[in-house]
Amino acid sequence: MPQENIFQFDRIPKVEYRVKEHIKWFAGAQSYVTYGMEAVSEKELVFSVPELSVDYEKVKKFVQLCNVHNASPTHIEDLIEDYFYIG
Repeated sequence: MPQENIFQFDRIPKVEYRVKEHIKWFAGAQSYVTYGMEAVSEKELVFSVPELSVDYEKVKKFVQLCNVHNASPTHIEDLIEDYFYIG
């Protein structure tokens, strides 16, 4: 007799993480660019972090790792802390 899948993991919507550019303005019309990320699931914004780093390549790599490993939005704050501030 086949076992029923009681956890239904196949029904959890996939989250796609993306790099998000954020322009920071100062008085005197000076600006600089920082990079953050956003998470989208089923065409809906799940969350957005506007400023992670001024290093585009570092943010891009982090976003790629989140996508490849299907990082859960539940753990993203810990992952950000580990990647950007501890690692």
